Amino acid sequence: YTKTISNGTSISPYVKYYFPLNNHFNFLLKGGVVTTFSTGNTSGYQEKTLYDASGNVTTVTRSSEYGPNKTNTVNMTIGISPGILFMPGEKIGLEFSLGNVVAYTSNIAKTTNNIGGGTSKSTTSGLQLFNFNTISIGTGIYYFF
Repeated sequence: YTKTISNGTSISPYVKYYFPLNNHFNFLLKGGVVTTFSTGNTSGYQEKTLYDASGNVTTVTRSSEYGPNKTNTVNMTIGISPGILFMPGEKIGLEFSLGNVVAYTSNIAKTTNNIGGGTSKSTTSGLQLFNFNTISIGTGIYYFF
């Protein structure tokens, strides 16, 4: 059993450039940086249950209790994503965008173990190409001045 409580803050500045295709459609590229800072506490235990041949519980052993372990995480993604802006009128636009065509992601997590002490740090990073996943599909309604 595991219980995790976490909170965080994200900062996401970006720049968009629109390429007009005709009077109603624009292709767009969005370049941006997403930085997330989060903290979390995780605690829990492992439980082992033994059953007899009839399926009745014979023994329940609770072991390997841990936590609360505190984790501080910094995640950063720099990426470029494409999209389409549909302009049904002169001032209103409907935007549809996909995930990153190319992105660099870095994740640094530092965990402090409350029981037994000790600190561990994990770092992952890498280049992602054509990350068109459904989580990154975006839509928006815009009014242009």
